[in-house]
Parts: sequence; C-alpha cells; structure tokens
Amino acid sequence: MKKICALCFLLLVFACKKDKEEVLPLSTEKDILSFVFTVSNTAYSGTISGTTITVQLPTDTDVTTLTPTISISKGATVTPNSGVAQDFSKEVSYTVTAENKSTKTYKVLVTLQQKPEPQQPPFSKVFVEDKTEDKQGGSTLSISINASIVVDKEKIKVELVNQYEETTVYELEVKSFSSIGELKSQLPSSYKNGLYFLKVTIGEQTQRSYLFYLNNSIPTFYFVSNLSKEDANGDEFNRTLVVPNELFPAQIFVNKKDFPNYKFYLRKNGQDYEIQYTSEIQYTSVWWDKTVLFKMPEKAKFSPVGGKDFQFVMKHQGEEYVFPFLNQSKESIEVLIAQPPVINSVSKTSLKKGEKLVVKGKHFLYNMNYKENWQTVLKLKERYTPDVTILNVEDNNDKVATFIIPDSDNVFEDYPYEITITNDIGQESAPFNQEINIEERVPTSTPLSVIKAVVVKKDVPLYKTVDITFNRMIRDASIKAFVFPKLTNSIILYGYRSKIATSITLSDDQYNYLVNELPKGYVIIKENGKEYKAEFSLEKGN
Repeated sequence: MKKICALCFLLLVFACKKDKEEVLPLSTEKDILSFVFTVSNTAYSGTISGTTITVQLPTDTDVTTLTPTISISKGATVTPNSGVAQDFSKEVSYTVTAENKSTKTYKVLVTLQQKPEPQQPPFSKVFVEDKTEDKQGGSTLSISINASIVVDKEKIKVELVNQYEETTVYELEVKSFSSIGELKSQLPSSYKNGLYFLKVTIGEQTQRSYLFYLNNSIPTFYFVSNLSKEDANGDEFNRTLVVPNELFPAQIFVNKKDFPNYKFYLRKNGQDYEIQYTSEIQYTSVWWDKTVLFKMPEKAKFSPVGGKDFQFVMKHQGEEYVFPFLNQSKESIEVLIAQPPVINSVSKTSLKKGEKLVVKGKHFLYNMNYKENWQTVLKLKERYTPDVTILNVEDNNDKVATFIIPDSDNVFEDYPYEITITNDIGQESAPFNQEINIEERVPTSTPLSVIKAVVVKKDVPLYKTVDITFNRMIRDASIKAFVFPKLTNSIILYGYRSKIATSITLSDDQYNYLVNELPKGYVIIKENGKEYKAEFSLEKGN
C-alpha cells in the first residue's frame, strides 16, 4: 500500500512540471534587422545606427515613391508595412511592435549620391574684344576662351584687375556663356580709368588675359614714371622733381578726346599751382603706357617751399580729382626749389688754349632726368663788345665744373672776359668778381702772315677800309702800313684787335682802284726789333 501511494505522488509531480514548461513569456524583440531599396534591379541597403537608418541612392532616383523591403525581429510587426511605397523626399518613421506590445520607432533618411562634375577640358588663353578703351561703366564686355566647355555661367568667375593697383579688383557679372567659349560680362557702373587684365576662373582653372585699356569712366593719375638711372637691379625710381623747368612723364588716364579740356595742378596746403603738358608729347602711347609729359612751373608761379606733401590734381568741367603725388614705387615725390648757381672761385685767371678752367661754387647741377636740352655751360663775355663765347662743361657736379678752352682758330681777344655759369636748369649766375684772359699757345717767334685781306664794300657799315686777318694774335707787333705798289702813298693803319688789322677810311680814288683791280700788296711789320713784310692778294669783302 505504501508503494502505491509513493508512485502516485511521483506521477503528480511530473505532471505539474510539464504544465509549467508549456507557458512561454512574450518576446520584447522589436528591431529592424535590414532595410533595403531596389532601384533599377540593384539593392541598396540602409545603414542602421541606433534608431536611425540612412540610405544613399543614385543621383537621379525618384524618392517620392520608394518601396522598402524591411526585415524585423521574430514575432514583431512594423508600421508602415514592408513593401508599402512611401515618399522619402522627407524623413519617414517606422514603428516596430514586439510580442509584448512594446514599441521602438526608427527614422529613415534617404540621400542621393553627388553627381560627379564633368571633366572640363583645359583652357590656356583668355581673349578680350578689341577697342575696349572707350567702354563706359555698365556696358557689356565680350570675352572668349580657347576651349569648348559645358558649364553653368554661375560657376564662372570673372575678375577685372588693375595692372597698376592690383588691390583694385572688380568682380564682373557673367551675363551669358556658350559651349564654344564665348562669354558676355558686364563692367561695373564706374571704374578707375587705367590698364587692366581679366582673371577667368572655371572650376579649378584660372587664366588671365592680356593687358587692355579702359578709359571712359573715372579720370586717374597713377604715378610719375621711373626716370632715374637704374642700379644693377634696376630698382631706383625718380624721387625728386626740380622747379623750374624739369620735365616729368606721368601715367594718367583720361578720355583721349576730352584731354584738351583738362587742367593739371600740383597742390600744397590747399594752394594749386598749374602745370603745363608739353606740346611735343601731349598724349601718347609707349608700348602699353599712357604717358603725358609735364613741365615744372617757373619759380615765380610756384610755391616758395618744396617738400614731399604735394598732390596731383586734375580739373574738368567743374569736377576735380585729387591724388597723392607718387613715383612708380609708391613713394612721395620730393619737389626741390632750385637756386641760381654761385661762382666762388676759378682755378686760373689767365689761360691758354687747350687748358682747363675749374670753377667752384654751388648749384651747378640738379641731375634732372628730362630737360629741355639744358646742361651746365660757361659764358665768356668780352668787356667792350656784346660778343659771348659759350663753353660746354667737360665734367661737373653740384659744386665743381671743369671747362676746356678750345684749341682752335676761334678768336679770343686780348682784353679780359667776364664769366658766368648757367646750370642744367637754365639759371645763370651773377658775373664772377674776377675777369679772365685767354692767350694763344702760338709761340711769339712765329712770324705774322696774312690769312685773308679784303676791301670792305660801300654797302656795309664802316665801308671803304682794308681788313687784314693774320695767322695769330698781333699783340706787341707793330703794323706800319698796308702797301700797294701802284698807289703813290701807303695806306695807314687805323687800329687792330686780336688777329685783325683795319686801315683808315680810303679815299674814293684808293677805294675805286682797290675794288676794281684787287691788286697784290704787303704789310710792313716790325716785331722783336726786326722789320719784315707779309704779302697778300686783295679780295672783295662780303
């Protein structure tokens, strides 16, 4: 009996255990395991990160009606269902519900692949239309490149760059662009007249055009051109200008047709001093430069004080345009007020032909770059006549000038010369306080001989005389008489200077005989205690 009871108890225990294993808990799994679109027979799987799913599809895919295939946890459900088309042009949410009714929401983001930029053919040249100089602000500028390129005009950048001021850049609006490389752009409503080039950028490529003029908007002065002697590196620029008379070329850009109506000035402390452009170069082109040659004013018409604070001013039809007065390296130009030369001393007061005369003083040289054929010269003025002899300088600086007395047949008188010096601006000094004498180097032992003998015609002043020119200065020689063998009386000397001896006025008979016959004659000369003759043949004077 006890065995039977024990068996029954065991059967009851096993029966209860079986009942408990058959009751399973509900699943909490609610994951999206995969999310796939099929486009043009190609599967594109989404990337699942947490509760965010991202899918990248081809560029041209219509995302407004896409049908996904969704794989989820076992026993779970998803809303909206897999295989149902949705508009993925915006974010779409999917809710996954587990067996135990818990939920998880996923957001799906669809993006399109970037369309690759077409490979642009290279271009190496930018061309600008001809005759740009007179284009007004706001007008169309035609450009072309040496390649056929398919690109939207919005992706083309055109910059107008000033050659003299590369910080002056205008970005031009691109109006149109054709596949054969023709481009239309619009100039700014106003621009600084000048020399320009274009920079055209398409994608990663940038090329610049050649230089061209734009000269029909805002009148502009840029600088005084480089005129100074260059050093080994070619770095030196004109830094000074001299008043009066120095010439200087300026880079200015105004409308060529209207140029004669402009007036130009240098301004200091609000005061304007007019400057003139020269008639030789009014408005000319030197390669790509527009150069106008100006002349600094006379001292009486200019500021009494120089300096580096001048401005360049252009006036036209009631408008004025004011600029810094700069050189090509953008340095302020110093204006110097020149002073007349002063002679302090000379190396000699008695010189022979061929000898050097060294003059010392100040303000002899200003080293102007452009000038009207001026150079430092010495003027020798005879004391008793208006005759002036000019000697060009051999070597000089501001304080010392060297001259050479010509060794030629030029006539220098025995009496003294007054000397002055003229600098390379054209200013003349006061006469030096000592006069100089110039002697011949011909030895006095050389006998006098006649070079020319003329009878002076009636129709000139001091006519009816005989003038005889000798080979050298007469100096201490004594001219006794002019002798013509067929004349009863010798002709008496009136006087002489330098190399020329002149007779007294001839009688009518003497004059008529000499001018008609032109006889031979001789001069009686006494020199160094000896008397001798110098023969000649008479000629008619001019």
